[in-house]
Amino acid sequence: EYNGGRDLESLSAFITEKTGIRPKAAYQPPSNVQILTESSFKDVVGAADKNVLVAFTAPWCGHCKKLAPTWEDLANDFARDENVVIAKVDCEAENSKSLAKEFGIQGFPTIKYFPAGSSEAVAYEGGRAENNFVDYINEKVGTHRVVGGGLDEKAGTIPTLDSLVAKYVPTKSFAKLSDEIKKAAKNVQEQYAQYYIKVTEKLKESEGYVTKEFNRLTKIVSKGGLAPEKLDDLISRSNILRQFLGETEKDSKDEL
Repeated sequence: EYNGGRDLESLSAFITEKTGIRPKAAYQPPSNVQILTESSFKDVVGAADKNVLVAFTAPWCGHCKKLAPTWEDLANDFARDENVVIAKVDCEAENSKSLAKEFGIQGFPTIKYFPAGSSEAVAYEGGRAENNFVDYINEKVGTHRVVGGGLDEKAGTIPTLDSLVAKYVPTKSFAKLSDEIKKAAKNVQEQYAQYYIKVTEKLKESEGYVTKEFNRLTKIVSKGGLAPEKLDDLISRSNILRQFLGETEKDSKDEL
């Protein structure tokens, strides 16, 4: 007869005691938080293509334990942004003690930001909620993440090209827009510059292209089941298409 507690831990302990069989541990996906040591720190911090947010922690620190799940969520949010690293340093580990001394760590957790190409630390003094960290990284790096790892409504868009869209689309000067977009895109390094060119070319062929394509992408996204990278791409393209839509039409679609 079982007289123990009804929680999972008590039940598992009872079964193990009676049968000798230990329950399989729940699957834990690999962490996206990068643990930095004395040897790995200099390989990551200061790299030309890595913006690094580091939490300096100690294993006995209660505030560090409270921060830990938020830090994991934050790392997951930016897992697809290769230029963002969410990292942690255990200041009491033998292979990283010197880092705490080097950066003058006095309390835990201490959070510091290292811009790409720089080993000079910037003290983080904002809030400790996930959205605070997400907003901070977006501002520093130019990313467009939201809590949960999705993208905001500006992801993929390019302001210099958007200004041309706003200038020529209302008058339906699509040929002129196409020429101007091509010229401007030569000086733009952003990923989706070529997509602007594609859209303007399609507009010259069919005025209804943007609405039709926007609706198509919206349906695909709403069905779900997309790989995260594909979802990012479709949302970015949809955001660009929104720049081509008239305000009335865009507002009506936002309400759907």
